[in-house]
Amino acid sequence: MLRYFEYMNKFMYKYFNEILLVIILLISLIIRISNFSVENIYSNPDANSYYLIVNHIIKYSEYPLVGPSTGFIPELKRSPVWYYFQAAILLINNDILFLGWVNIFLNILTILSVYLLARLMFSKETGLIAATLFSFSNFAYQQTIFYIWDPFTTEYFVIFSLLAIIWSYRRNSYLIFLLGIFLY
Repeated sequence: MLRYFEYMNKFMYKYFNEILLVIILLISLIIRISNFSVENIYSNPDANSYYLIVNHIIKYSEYPLVGPSTGFIPELKRSPVWYYFQAAILLINNDILFLGWVNIFLNILTILSVYLLARLMFSKETGLIAATLFSFSNFAYQQTIFYIWDPFTTEYFVIFSLLAIIWSYRRNSYLIFLLGIFLY
């Protein structure tokens, strides 16, 4: 029994930062899943109108060249790329709730990417601090639960592209660099 505790002590000491990261990710996932509600999605008029646009793209295979106008300047149109991205997700399951679950998954991946980026640039401890601050920030929480249709989930791709660019620099890999540029 004493050897077991010695082994666990060495294991905990060796993988302490990774265990903390898993705990942070699990707590973040539990918080986001427990506050995920159908009312937040169905009562959001923006989410419903954006879903109708994406549903139209899927159902009729009509791809708009420009998105809807912005609220501030009506002449300024949004890019349709975000709707194409969401249409690709909804091809798997054309349900507005499915997109909410994908959004939660992407947000958890963003927390992991923030950790990896800070760890790669600074240290494991800095990565844990950055992941903790990001995962429990009000902005990251709200965009996961309430704003599934706004292009806030693109932050995962931006952070992952920065991570890929730094990896490519460290490993002298042009392929990873091109992946980072493409995702950005």
